[in-house]
Amino acid sequence: MVQEIERILDGLDDKDRKIILCARSEFAKYGFYNANMDRIALSAGLGKGTLYRRFISKQILFFVTIQADQRELLKRLEHLDENLPLRQLIEEHLNAAVDYIVENVDLLKLAMHEYSKVLEGIAKDELKELVRSMHRLQTTFWRRMVSKAMQGGELSPDTNEEMVASILTGMLRAIHAEIFVTGDEDRIDRNQIIERNTLFIHILFEGLFRSEP
Repeated sequence: MVQEIERILDGLDDKDRKIILCARSEFAKYGFYNANMDRIALSAGLGKGTLYRRFISKQILFFVTIQADQRELLKRLEHLDENLPLRQLIEEHLNAAVDYIVENVDLLKLAMHEYSKVLEGIAKDELKELVRSMHRLQTTFWRRMVSKAMQGGELSPDTNEEMVASILTGMLRAIHAEIFVTGDEDRIDRNQIIERNTLFIHILFEGLFRSEP
């Protein structure tokens, strides 16, 4: 499954992107189980056979929709100036992420509310592979930041990059979870996210990334 998802993501064309946009709307409106591939095909202006030739199952289409969004966010972050001081760089990245989250709140809610339901029907080995793949994608940003911190002396050169990136990803997710789960279904309070990001950065640079005197 992971190979198929990555194959599609690596070769997206305009027709695929149109399908993903239609699928995103369908999943957001009906949820995964009630979403209908016929409606998605009709909305995209395609025959059902064409849709299934490109996305062999609704499950595959769901994961491609979620991961395409995450890749788009990472692509935005890559355009920021990597030569900034570490703290400013992280602040700029998190601010850009806030903008993207506010713009795409429907997909964020979809990922949070439907993702675990879709995982229920996946075989154990495929599930492990899929979770590892998603985790790798989600920790991309923090692996870069940890590497930069190690190069700049804020972290020891023998730091376990993967472990620290995983911890930071989980911490930031936990800090924001309440807003995303209990907040308004149609909008996210930008100021609440920024406030929590500011606190997170303060904790980060007074602790983990604090340079030795």
